[in-house]
Amino acid sequence: MSMIKEVTQDSTALGGLPVYLFAMLFFLLTDYRSNAYRLFTALVLCYSITILIRAIHFKWRPDRQDHSNWIEKIDASSFPSLHSMRAVVLFGSIAYFFASPLAWILSILGMILVGGTRILLSRHYLTDVLGGAGIGLVVLTLVLSV
Repeated sequence: MSMIKEVTQDSTALGGLPVYLFAMLFFLLTDYRSNAYRLFTALVLCYSITILIRAIHFKWRPDRQDHSNWIEKIDASSFPSLHSMRAVVLFGSIAYFFASPLAWILSILGMILVGGTRILLSRHYLTDVLGGAGIGLVVLTLVLSV
């Protein structure tokens, strides 16, 4: 595997579930439980919205992932990008928590990196990434306002 592809795959993992769960665990173990609860609530919302949209509207991924049952069909659908959604919620929450210009800059760069790598890896189209990021922004706003 080329080094560029390996870096791209590693970067896209920043929007993956393991990184998200690690952040939740970090907040739980450091007495910032309200942040962990917000992240959990946001995760449930992100998955629920994604499943609902993908169940109603199927869109092939750029790499056309075949499916043979309903669960595989949901996973094979491209819109919206769940990675982008999670990245916006996670990085936005971290930036909000640290409340510094540097945290916001790094968080925005992380969001762009995850979205860009989803396109580079042929997992999503630009509209999927933008849709996921937009939904993630709405979810983030909701959970931070509670």
